[in-house]
Amino acid sequence: MHRTIFAILGAFALFVQAGAPAPAQETELLGGEDAALPDVPGVVEVASSRRGMPSGPRIISRELDRASSAFQAWRLQPWGDDVISLLGAGEHGHRESYVLEAGRQYVFQVACDSNCDDVDIEVLDALGRSAQRDTSQTIWPSVSIEPQQSERYTVRVWLTRCAVDYCYVGLSAYQSQH
Repeated sequence: MHRTIFAILGAFALFVQAGAPAPAQETELLGGEDAALPDVPGVVEVASSRRGMPSGPRIISRELDRASSAFQAWRLQPWGDDVISLLGAGEHGHRESYVLEAGRQYVFQVACDSNCDDVDIEVLDALGRSAQRDTSQTIWPSVSIEPQQSERYTVRVWLTRCAVDYCYVGLSAYQSQH
């Protein structure tokens, strides 16, 4: 099963590279509402209501929607709402907690805005040990995990490099069908 998921993730990476946003879209991140960043870094927005979101989160939501289409084609279902965070490079990152069922496949996908060079992700078990991670130099990392026992896991996303003070990062979760 893991070999299949990694093949899917590899194919998805090619899908994303082929459909990267045009430069005109990327400049949307640098101006307008995004020029005035919140006073408190690490503000998290749940992307269930896309209307009225600043342009950076809208772009991340669009990219995560594109990823969702690809994962659903491989019979992985979206699980919960997308989470969009504003992170600074070198910070501890953002953490989301999930209860994962034993024997079920989960994939966590991250997207980063055009100011980002490298974002990383890891899944920590209930004891805080790394169960799976992707620290490759990419703006589209993902991890796949099939837990041996049902328990609470934490997904940590952090930004390694960002061309500006803060970059928008989005996280989506998927699960296999029973």
